[in-house]
Amino acid sequence: MRIIYFLWALVFVLSSCKEKPATSIVLKNPINEERVDESFRLSRTELRAVGEELLPVVKKADGTYIPCQVDDMDQDGLWDELAFVYTLGGHETVELSLDWISATDYPVFERRTNIRYGKMTSPGRVEELSSDTHGKQNLPRSVNYPYQMDGPAWENDKVGFRHYFDGRNCRDLFGKRVSEMVLDTVGLRADGYPDNTYQVLREWGCDILSVANSFGLGGIAIQLQDTLLRMGVEQKDTVDIIDSSHFEVIAEGPVRSVFRLDFTRWDVLGTKVDVHETVTIWAGKNGYEEEIRTSPLP
Repeated sequence: MRIIYFLWALVFVLSSCKEKPATSIVLKNPINEERVDESFRLSRTELRAVGEELLPVVKKADGTYIPCQVDDMDQDGLWDELAFVYTLGGHETVELSLDWISATDYPVFERRTNIRYGKMTSPGRVEELSSDTHGKQNLPRSVNYPYQMDGPAWENDKVGFRHYFDGRNCRDLFGKRVSEMVLDTVGLRADGYPDNTYQVLREWGCDILSVANSFGLGGIAIQLQDTLLRMGVEQKDTVDIIDSSHFEVIAEGPVRSVFRLDFTRWDVLGTKVDVHETVTIWAGKNGYEEEIRTSPLP
C-alpha cells in the first residue's frame, strides 16, 4: 500500500511536562492561502492521555470551544483520536488550549457530517444499521429491494455520496442546496418503503450523477493490459463476484464520520483478493477521503 500525504498545515503539540497530558496545540499555516475548515487529527499517544475517564476538548484563547470529537477507531472501547476543524488565515500561527473533561460534560456541537445506512427489516419498516453483511448468492434484485439508498450514504454540510452495496459497488453523488443533514429521510416513500425519491430536484437538492453500470465517483477496478476489471456486477446479476461484503460505521460526529467496507475473496482472474476501504468525510469539504488496502494482487 502506498499513501501520499500533502502537508498543508503543520501541527505542534505542546505541554508543560512530558509526563502530563498536553495542554495546548500550535497550528501553523505555511502557505499564503486561507485554509477554511482545515481538518486535524491527533492520536491518544500524541496527546499523552492519562487514564480513561477524561477526554480532550479544544478551546480558543477566549475560552470558546472549537468543534471537535474523540473517536474509537479500533473499536476496543477506548478513544484513539481527537478530530477537529479550524480555519487558518494565510501564514497564520495560532495557539489553542486543550482541556480534559468528563464525557458527561463534553459540549454538543453542530452536526456537520452524517452516515445513513437504511435497510428494510420488515414490510414498510426501514431501520438504520451500523453494520451489515451480504454473501455471494441471492443479491437483492426483487420488488422488495431492501436498501434505502442502495447502501451506505454519507454527507457533510456541502455534498453527499452513496455506495451501491448490492454488489454493484459503484459510487453516486448528491448535490446539496442546504447545509443541514438530510440523507436520513431521502429515498423513502410516505408508506415507509424504499424508493427513488432523489433524482428529482427538491428543496434539499438531488442525485446529480447517472451511474448506471459505470464506476461512478469512486468505484474500484484493476487495470489489466487492455481493459479494466471492475469490482462489481451489473444490476441484472444475482450472483456476486465477491464471496462476502461487510459494512461497518467506525465513527460519526459533528466534524467527521468514518465507515469501513470489507470485501472478502474478490475473484480476480482466478485469484481471490480481499479489499478493505476506509471512507472519511470531514465537515466543510467538497469531497471525501479514502484509504484502500488489498491482499496480494495477481
